[in-house]
Amino acid sequence: MAIKLADTARPNNYVDAEHQGTFPVAYAEDVWFSDGTRLSEKDFSGGDIQKTELPLASVDELGKIYQYIGATGTYTNGYWYKCIETPDSDPTTYEWEQVPYAWDVQLTQTEYDALPDSKETDNKTYYVIDGEAEDTVIYSWTIDPDESDSFDCVTYTDDATGMTPASMGATSFNYGSWEDAFFMPRPCMLKLDGTVDYYLDPNDYSLKEDGTPSDISNPEYTGNAMMEWGVIWFKFTSGVASGAGLFSCSNKQVDETYDCPCNKDADGNFIPHFYTAIYNSTGTEIFKSKSGIQLTSENGSGGTTGAQEIRRAVLNNTTEKYEWITDVWCDRVLINALLVLMSHSIDSQASFGRGLDGEVANSPDSQSIKESYVTGTLDNKGLFWGDTVHGLSPVKVFGMENWWGCCWRRIAGLLGIQGRYIYKMTQPYSQTGHGYTDSSISIVSSGDISKCTFGAFGYVPTEVQGTVDTYYADTFHHNLDETRTYYGVVGDCTSSGKNTGMNALGLHVYWDTAHWSCSTTLSCKPLASRFN
Repeated sequence: MAIKLADTARPNNYVDAEHQGTFPVAYAEDVWFSDGTRLSEKDFSGGDIQKTELPLASVDELGKIYQYIGATGTYTNGYWYKCIETPDSDPTTYEWEQVPYAWDVQLTQTEYDALPDSKETDNKTYYVIDGEAEDTVIYSWTIDPDESDSFDCVTYTDDATGMTPASMGATSFNYGSWEDAFFMPRPCMLKLDGTVDYYLDPNDYSLKEDGTPSDISNPEYTGNAMMEWGVIWFKFTSGVASGAGLFSCSNKQVDETYDCPCNKDADGNFIPHFYTAIYNSTGTEIFKSKSGIQLTSENGSGGTTGAQEIRRAVLNNTTEKYEWITDVWCDRVLINALLVLMSHSIDSQASFGRGLDGEVANSPDSQSIKESYVTGTLDNKGLFWGDTVHGLSPVKVFGMENWWGCCWRRIAGLLGIQGRYIYKMTQPYSQTGHGYTDSSISIVSSGDISKCTFGAFGYVPTEVQGTVDTYYADTFHHNLDETRTYYGVVGDCTSSGKNTGMNALGLHVYWDTAHWSCSTTLSCKPLASRFN
C-alpha cells in the first residue's frame, strides 16, 4: 500500500471542517494513495481506512491497518494502527499496534517502483516522498543542575554526541560541527503575503543570493527582511533532579512527544517554514524589519506600549488572519535551545558575544548607546558575529541582530499571572492570558538564574542563586506583585551589562508600559495555503 506525501513525511491534517485540526502536523491534502484517491475516499478491505472507533482486535482484523480519527484516549487521533497478535499470549489474543511513521519506512518514488510486485499485497505501508528520503537526525542536550560552569553543565546526547561546539573568536566565528545543521535558517526578503520574494547573500545582506543589489534598506519595499526556518520538531523534558532538563530536536517527528509549534499557522495547520525578523522593529505607523534605521523612539523603536506594538506589527497582514505578529515565546525558547546546542553552553554572551549591554550595569550612556545604533550594522558579518569581551558592539546569531542586548523585546506567549508562569505556544495570543495554560510553576524573585524547570513551555527560571558568570549567566526580573499581569520581555538592554543574554527574562513589565528600553520585533507564520 503506497501513500504519497508531498514535501513532508507526516500524517494528514485536512482542510475539511469535519477533520480540520484533528492532527495539526502536516499540509492539508498531503496524504493520498498511488491511484490518486484521497485518504478519506479510500476503501480498505471492504471498509473505510479511517475509523472514529477501532474495531475489536481479532483474527478477522489481523494485519489490517486503519487511521484512528476519533477522540484521543486509548488511541491517538491521526495515528495509524495495525492489528497484531499480542506477543507471548497463550491462548492467542490480538491488539492494535501503532504503525511506524513515515520516517521509519519512507522511500522515494524510484525506490518504491523498484520493489517487487508483492509490495501491493504484503500488508506493509510504504510512504513515498518527493526527492531523496532524509535520515532522521536527533540532536539533544541535558543540563546538570549541580554544575555551576555554564559549559560543563551541558552534555551532548543522541546525534550531538561527539560534535564540536561553535564559538565566537576574536575576529571570526567558528561553526564547529554545526555549519550544515538541518535547522540553520536562510536570510530572505519576505513579501507581505507571506511568500519569499528572494533570498539574500548570507555574508552580505546588501546583495541578493545571485549577487545583484537587494532591497534590504529600500524604504519603498513593502516586505521585510526575515530569517526563514524549516521544520524543527522538538521537546523539552524535566529531569528527576530539580533543575535538570533535556532538550531534543529533530528533522522528523520521532514520536508523539515531539511537537513543532513554531511551524503552525493561525489556524493550527502545519507550515513548512516560519520567519523571524533580522532587525529590531522600526516604524511609527507600521513595524518593519529594515536595514539602515536608527533605533530611536522617533523612528518607532522604544517608547511604545504593548498595544501600540501589536497594532503596528499586525498592520503588515494582508488578510484577517494574523500571519504577521510580534516576537513569540515558542520561537524564542526554541532558538535559545538551538544556541545551547551549537555552543555546548548556557552562557550566550561567552559563546557568541556580549551584545549591546552597555559594558556596565546602569551606565549613564545606556539610552544613547541604544538610540545611536543603526540596523544593518552587521549586514556583512555572516550569520554569527559578536564581541565576547566588551559590551559596546551588537551581537548577531542565526542571521538576526540583537537577539539579546540593545533593548528588551516584548514577546507574545508568556505571562506572569497571580505569581505563576502562564504560557501559550501557538496563536491566538492575548495580554490577559485567555486560552493560556497555567504551568503551575511559581515565579521566583529577581536574581541571576541558577536553575530552570523544563516542560511543554520550554524552560523558565525557578532558582536565582547564580552570578553573571555562572550557570545561565543571565538575570531574571520580577516585581512580585501578584495583583498585576506581567507581559514577558526577553534579552535585556543596554543598561544591564553582563546581566544581558539570551536567557535574560523579565516579568516586570506591564502591557501599558512604555519605555525607551523596550520594544519588539516581527515574526511571521504564513497560512498553510500560501505553500500549496
